[in-house]
Amino acid sequence: MALLSQIITVGLLATLAMTVFSYVLAYFTNSKFEEPQLLNILIDRLPFIKSKISREHILGWSVHLCTGFFFIFLYLILQDHFNFETSILSGILLGIIGGLGGVFIWHFTFLLHPNPPSLKRVPFYAQLVIAHVIFGVCAILLLKLF
Repeated sequence: MALLSQIITVGLLATLAMTVFSYVLAYFTNSKFEEPQLLNILIDRLPFIKSKISREHILGWSVHLCTGFFFIFLYLILQDHFNFETSILSGILLGIIGGLGGVFIWHFTFLLHPNPPSLKRVPFYAQLVIAHVIFGVCAILLLKLF
């Protein structure tokens, strides 16, 4: 139970930290960087989805948060198996690796989706890596607390 609580707490806070960065950067650059909204757009545009999914729907947030929980679970497995030091540097490295994985997943999602949203992909991917570095650093610092 303590492990699940740790995954949920750290996952929620680290995901919110990276998402705040994405929303603030989107606001100041007038870009589409809001991951939960992009997830909702992708879901809404699937041909087999009959009901309308708004940009602010809970589904995009749920997918986004569950992904954060999964990343924390992976961090804990890596920490347990490889016994790496929990430091800001390890958080940065995990964030870069996670960010590059995120770029890969988003890129192929856009390629395979029948009607992806139009957005400037290179800036989106760049901010995605930075957002994951924020996630990684927050996650490592929070894992030290919990």
